[in-house]
Amino acid sequence: MSMKKRLLKIVGIALTLVLVFGYFLFATLFFNPMEGDWGHSLSALTPRNVDLWVAKEKVGDLFEPFPEVVLLETVAHTAAWRDFDDSPEQTQLIEDLGIPELLRQVEEALAQAPISVDPLAVFGGRAVAIAGDLDGRTAENADWALYGRVNWMGKLGVSLIPYLGLEDQGMAVEEVSDSHFKLSGGQLQRNVHIGRVLDVVVIATNGELVEHAKRLSQAAGEDSLRLATTYESPVLGNMGPDREEVELFANLRTTFDSLGLPATWPDPTSESFSEAMTARLIQAPACKNVAGVLGFDGGLTLDLEGKFSSEKISDFQARVYRNKGFEQDHVLRDIARMAPPDTAALVYLHGPVEDILREVLASTEPALRQNIEDVFRSTGRWASLSELVEEIGGAAHDRLLLIVREEDYGPIVALHEGSGQEMSPETDGSTVFAFSLVTWLRGNQGIETVNSIRDAIGRNPDKFGLQGGVAGDPGYYRYEVGGMDTREFWSPFIPGTGMIATVVDGEGRCIVTNHERMLDQVIKCMTRQRTSLSDNPTFQALLNSSTPASNLLVWVNPRAATETLRALGRVQVDLNLRGRVDWAMERRRQELRVLPNMFPGKQRNQLSEEQRTILDDAIDVELQEWFKDHARDEKPVLLAALERKLNYMRTIKALLASLRLDPKKFNLTLRALMPLDE
Repeated sequence: MSMKKRLLKIVGIALTLVLVFGYFLFATLFFNPMEGDWGHSLSALTPRNVDLWVAKEKVGDLFEPFPEVVLLETVAHTAAWRDFDDSPEQTQLIEDLGIPELLRQVEEALAQAPISVDPLAVFGGRAVAIAGDLDGRTAENADWALYGRVNWMGKLGVSLIPYLGLEDQGMAVEEVSDSHFKLSGGQLQRNVHIGRVLDVVVIATNGELVEHAKRLSQAAGEDSLRLATTYESPVLGNMGPDREEVELFANLRTTFDSLGLPATWPDPTSESFSEAMTARLIQAPACKNVAGVLGFDGGLTLDLEGKFSSEKISDFQARVYRNKGFEQDHVLRDIARMAPPDTAALVYLHGPVEDILREVLASTEPALRQNIEDVFRSTGRWASLSELVEEIGGAAHDRLLLIVREEDYGPIVALHEGSGQEMSPETDGSTVFAFSLVTWLRGNQGIETVNSIRDAIGRNPDKFGLQGGVAGDPGYYRYEVGGMDTREFWSPFIPGTGMIATVVDGEGRCIVTNHERMLDQVIKCMTRQRTSLSDNPTFQALLNSSTPASNLLVWVNPRAATETLRALGRVQVDLNLRGRVDWAMERRRQELRVLPNMFPGKQRNQLSEEQRTILDDAIDVELQEWFKDHARDEKPVLLAALERKLNYMRTIKALLASLRLDPKKFNLTLRALMPLDE
């Protein structure tokens, strides 16, 4: 063997020994560079009894660079964001969320790190999850764990913890077990445990969460959150092929306890009708847990599944939940066919009509409810409103449909039979949406019941404030639309349009609407004489991607409601201008200014009755002048805020939510189409 070959052989052997020795030394001191990755999801390293769980694959796609969110670059080009940027709403939201302080803390933490590393580089831009063990404690006192897949830098970082000189920063480092370190002291408010399972790093406030992850890795995830029935089906079953959605899980019982929420929420005693009615339909504390996925592909998608605590379900809720639901084909074929293509909102519900009406009345303002009852009782036919509700409930099948669109039809005009002159109902001039409420009657008996109710109202025009009508039918107009028996009631007490029209068709559908032209439009849609919402490709796509069967379906097209919402918002602005003023304090302030000029040296209690009247009249004038100046300054601000809210709302092109209920569980899907290129 030549000297050259011998030298190469020696060098080769030496290099091999160095590499082998270096490999074993590195594996002994740090980690095995040949080890594989954890082969399951992060949920397989998480105890199944955690109370909160949020996880995201491909987290690196969200930031460029960290902590700047990529999505904001696209959103920044939309009109809604331009309105939101630097607006009072943005300033308030940033302040409420503490975003500047959070970013400052992130920057300080990165600056104080022993080595300068981009967190995304360490985590490889891969999966990250947060788990919370609340156990009735507040968020600050709960146990939290961060799970993240890391690259070789992250693995090395965990191994180097004892050698990073953290003691110089006042911290104590304790090796609890292999690849598990406990950090305490220094600027840490609580102890921090850092551990590693293959390529997954666990950072927790409780060391048991780190050790639990190690035990689960040895048991291949057995008894983990990944295999819990409350997680597996609603989360993994709704994941897309690219797994880009955010995973969600919450034990609502412990979460509500930690948040200090009331025993009933929403509040069934709320003065807001929508909140009171929602509270009667579903109670958040009645939900044991909820899990699902949240996506942001072209908008927002949400798929949730939850379980109820049967002992917290009311009798009314149980009756609604037991009701047989409806399928997508039924919605397209029979329901959306009745709605105009420019429908702003559609609500379809399967549930006991009588029970629903009772809860609607219970959610109504007491004085209004009493007024309605007094009017119907005065007819002599019904002793109470409950009797009327029972009568309607017995006549109708267990389903209701509400269709809402903007009232842009123009004034209602009818010809007087005798004189041939045009007439219009008296209105209060208020802005309202046009609506049609549809229910399905129980055969001929149901039709007869509804007709008798309509006749009873028409025979009592004075009691119901009805105007108009023709000979033989005082109080209402009776005619046919497409061969359908129609009764039209005019009353100035009906907001906006001053009229209510009702029709019963040959198939037992009863339609109630506040504008005769919407009635005509709905009938033409229903009889296929014109296109309808069911022909809308967006509606079809969102419906097909929702839950196959539902008890409740809600469709909203915010862009089709803009003008009416703007008009209603302007009315609310005027109400807010007056409602925000402390009139008692302002009156006292004006009195202190006016009194010395009118009656020098006297206090109010020293004035005669006539002088007090003169003083009050003068104060009224001053208040009116003050309010004019106040409104001139404040109204533009409120109107600008209104326009911003309308622009935010218009970013949603369409929204569809479906809810499937039964006494044990529920399924909720929500689809919101939000094109960011408009």
